[in-house]
Amino acid sequence: MTHANEKLEMLRRLLHRLATDGSVQAEVDEQLLRLVAEGAKGEELARTLIIAQAAVIAMAADSGGAVLPAADREASPPVDGDPPPEDAGADGDQDGHDPRPTPLAVVPRPVQPVSANAAPRVSKTSFIDALPEFSTDGPSPRSARSPESVPPASGIRYQPAAPQGAAPPPPAPPVPPPPSSSMAPSPGLPALAQRSPVSPPMPAFRMSLPVAKAGEPYKAKVPLPPSVPEPARSFMLSGVEAIGLSFDAASRTLSGTPTVAGDHEFPAGAVEDRIPSRRHNWICSLTVIADPKSLWKDLPSDRAALHWKDDEAVLLEQAGDHRIIGASKRGRSHANVGSFRDDDLLAEYTASGWSILAVADGAGSAPLSRRGSQIVCRTACERLRVLIDEHLAAGVETLICAWHAGGEGEAALRSRLYHCLIGAAFEAWHGIRKEAEEAGRPAREYATTLILALHRKTEAGHFAACFAIGDGGAGMLDLANGRLVPLTTPDSGEYAGQTRFLDGSEFLTVDAAKNNMARIHMGLVNELTGLVLMTDGVTDPMFETDERLAAFEVWKGFWEGQVAPAISGGNPDGGLLAWLDFWSRGNHDDRTILVLR
Repeated sequence: MTHANEKLEMLRRLLHRLATDGSVQAEVDEQLLRLVAEGAKGEELARTLIIAQAAVIAMAADSGGAVLPAADREASPPVDGDPPPEDAGADGDQDGHDPRPTPLAVVPRPVQPVSANAAPRVSKTSFIDALPEFSTDGPSPRSARSPESVPPASGIRYQPAAPQGAAPPPPAPPVPPPPSSSMAPSPGLPALAQRSPVSPPMPAFRMSLPVAKAGEPYKAKVPLPPSVPEPARSFMLSGVEAIGLSFDAASRTLSGTPTVAGDHEFPAGAVEDRIPSRRHNWICSLTVIADPKSLWKDLPSDRAALHWKDDEAVLLEQAGDHRIIGASKRGRSHANVGSFRDDDLLAEYTASGWSILAVADGAGSAPLSRRGSQIVCRTACERLRVLIDEHLAAGVETLICAWHAGGEGEAALRSRLYHCLIGAAFEAWHGIRKEAEEAGRPAREYATTLILALHRKTEAGHFAACFAIGDGGAGMLDLANGRLVPLTTPDSGEYAGQTRFLDGSEFLTVDAAKNNMARIHMGLVNELTGLVLMTDGVTDPMFETDERLAAFEVWKGFWEGQVAPAISGGNPDGGLLAWLDFWSRGNHDDRTILVLR
């Protein structure tokens, strides 16, 4: 006899005893749990025996008698047409055990009350017929389930028998229906407990289109799945118009400029030429990468904040035969968080024929650097206008011509320029210190760079001189003669990636004076294409390295490809401001530029 049938026989006997002896209820419970722990087939056996147990109790209540095995009862007439019992062991094994289910019969006994929550009544033959044949061949797919995870059969509540004389238990709430499952039903369970299998929907075939970028032209041929033959017609692709694209069925081409970023899916279809009734359907998936510009926010700065200033500024100044054009724009990194434009600019033209140009870049780490850049531009230009009349009025053109000719006028010319440029820069720093003291704040909260330049047209050509502290750059360009005069040199801080800022320590020692003299650059060109001053928001993306900032060819491309087109129209300052909105990955600082042409 197999192990499963031995278990079955043992539980049958316990079950028969349970009908008359409630003390074996605990043993029945234990055997049921052991069978469940053995796996799926044991679980099916346990469920079936629970149903059988309910049927035995119901029959006892109906007939008023006890249920006993046929072998233990005296001869009695068949009940409900049952066949007469056969001799035990006639078809059994060597031990005399009959592997077939033993019929049960009803014998009279006192009627016992049935509680309101008793199990449903099942006919005495149905539960015997429901006992399945068990096989131990192969593992069960649910063998790993624990006894605690096995739900009872639907509609059947299994409850241990109460001790004799105890009050009947209160009615149990209705048993909720089991969740839907794709588990195959047990053949021996009533229809009430069966679970209908759920077939998952067949996945649609998907074909991927080449990746697109939002805002950029796109064109691609829609691919066909392997099941669609090439000689096909009536191609269809739905929904592409919603993202700015169009589909040409004749060429099977998807084209246009996508406007909506994200992952999109479009239903596609085709009909075979040879078999028009055969239609193929699939899904085309398209990923549209977002335009990086669209991810940046443009939040206004707080007008109520201390030292608020406009997010943009332009400048247009007539300077003799030349024009000074300038623009300053808040960087995307500042606009994205609603902070301020820290750059500033200013330019003037003096009665003596000198042009004064200044740009400044406030330190991003300094809370009032926007005010600091404004102070140094205004103060330096005001002071320089006075110093020009004192040091560059009489005889300066003679010195410039002598220096250009290779004479000995360079030292005297540099001395005069030092008094003007360094004097104006020192005054600018003093303006920061004065306002910081009045506000009760440290001067470092106003930290800023400064580029200060002079220009004058002379008999020898166009002369320019410049002082700079910090990053950014300046240069004078003569495209006609292929000349570039760099007017700044790299001025980094103590550590890589740092820059210097205008500070009193740059002026108060002998070494500082020598360094400042080295920061003064001057040059002369025959024909002026342009004199340009820029903060690092322009030099970093346009020149990238210090070497390129000193290269004529790079400057030529910069002028012809960027600056000249921006200022060539009837609104040069507005054109320059619009140009400052150029896109450069990783470069989103404030941008300021001054051009004399």
